[in-house]
Amino acid sequence: MLADLKKKIFSSEEFQRLTATEPAASAPIYLRGIAGSLWAFVAAHLFEEFQGQILLVVPEQDLAEKLRDDCSQLISEANVHLYAVESTHAAQPLDMTATISQVESLKALSAQLPGIYVTHAAALAFGVPPREKFMREIIELSANTETGFEALLTKLADRGFERKPLVETYGDVAVRGGIVDVFPFIGDNPVRLEFWGDTIESIREFDVLSQRSIRELQSVSIVPNISAMISGKTGSTGSTDTSAHRDEVSFVDFFTPNAISLTDDPSLIEKEIQELEAEGVALHFSYEEIEKKLHGMPLYIHSVIGKSSTGPSIDFHAVPQPPTNGSIKILLEQIRKLTEKHFEINVASDTA
Repeated sequence: MLADLKKKIFSSEEFQRLTATEPAASAPIYLRGIAGSLWAFVAAHLFEEFQGQILLVVPEQDLAEKLRDDCSQLISEANVHLYAVESTHAAQPLDMTATISQVESLKALSAQLPGIYVTHAAALAFGVPPREKFMREIIELSANTETGFEALLTKLADRGFERKPLVETYGDVAVRGGIVDVFPFIGDNPVRLEFWGDTIESIREFDVLSQRSIRELQSVSIVPNISAMISGKTGSTGSTDTSAHRDEVSFVDFFTPNAISLTDDPSLIEKEIQELEAEGVALHFSYEEIEKKLHGMPLYIHSVIGKSSTGPSIDFHAVPQPPTNGSIKILLEQIRKLTEKHFEINVASDTA
């Protein structure tokens, strides 16, 4: 059913126009009338047509997470990545999955893998280590190779891993005799390294609660926390001081030159960043710097207000789904109205 819907939508006039002309950095294509999950169809269609990297930027993290899930329904889940920051508002709890999504996305981009990379406004305002440093800080380990027991522990400590009696969460490392348990900042489970002297005899992924082995691995990538890689961290002042962060780059800098950017409502993205600044969050990049980087890519821009007079535009005529407030009665009424409208359109078409 989803495949049929996808085929029908992709064959529509609007979607055919979407890929008929590829945008250039100096000549964006302007979009209107995209709402809800239609964004996922737009991104998936561009990915299937161009088979490259698609950067989808939306204002809020919640929307980015929903679109990651929607895109995963339309193309292979392995080709969809979410790049999200940890919670930055004082009233919100710390979300460790944001850190995992960051390193997964950066690692995929470092390998120049094609895919849809979904992110949100705040994520683009924070810096990341340059590609070379990011790859250098990842510890690659293989079974039956000499690594150096103490040298590994030193590397883990230098990269922000914390020694614990037992590993419980991301960033923990535990040592018992010749066994090193470590929970990297990527993946769902920790790994157990069994040493004989300075040689790794085996690598096993295990369950953190039961401590039972899940599977044996031939190799593993130990990825540290992004914040542990960044030099010259932001201070606690409320202003955006970009001069102190020249060792950091933007997430946008990880993309290949021919990557395509989809930006949803620049005015809302600017507002999100301005609100963070007003709350006293010190950012690495201003909205103006982010905008400049995005405009350095082939770019589709979606705007709710008006259309551009400087470039081509496509109107998808979609509207947000009306709220039902949890009422089945309201939902049924909306379905009835849509059915009647669809019937009227078909009758008019048949009699024309």
